[in-house]
Amino acid sequence: GAAWLEGNWHEGHVVSDRGEEVIRTQCTGMAWNTDTTTIVKFDCLYRLGRWDEVIARVPEVLADARARGDLYMEVYSLIKFSTLSDLAADQPLRAAEHLTGAIARWSKERFTILHFWELYGQCEISLYRRKPADAEKRLLENTKGVKSSLLLQLQIYRGSWADLRGRVHLAAAASRPLGFGALRPIEKAVRE
Repeated sequence: GAAWLEGNWHEGHVVSDRGEEVIRTQCTGMAWNTDTTTIVKFDCLYRLGRWDEVIARVPEVLADARARGDLYMEVYSLIKFSTLSDLAADQPLRAAEHLTGAIARWSKERFTILHFWELYGQCEISLYRRKPADAEKRLLENTKGVKSSLLLQLQIYRGSWADLRGRVHLAAAASRPLGFGALRPIEKAVRE
């Protein structure tokens, strides 16, 4: 987890792969550890550009989560990794359905990591469908929730948030006439 949070995704993948094997073969009652190790492993692969490996394993991870009755891992996998699979298969509407269905099963009491990735996924889908105004609207409507979640205290989420904001604002700016200050949100995301 430390290597992953530092952006050392190769090391994070190697260590989480070994950790996953130990947890699954030598431990019991470690659902949180199993989930966290799988999430770190998949996120490292995602950030290394090894999407084909993530996509190939999504059905297996979903089946395992469902068999264990692990709602968190099921919802997380649908939100983060099934979205990637669906977009890679040129199925943005299916991706949106997965996101909407998955987040509906999760608590709405406060903005959580699952809400963050659902927002990220919905924005990705809007960008994919060449609807940057929809992505920008969703982003702006959820900024307060993201900031109040404290996820941005972690560098990895700050980087993901700045990346998303920059791409969304850039696509939105490119789709309309530029007015005074139109590039400020993009410049801010780039600086961050």
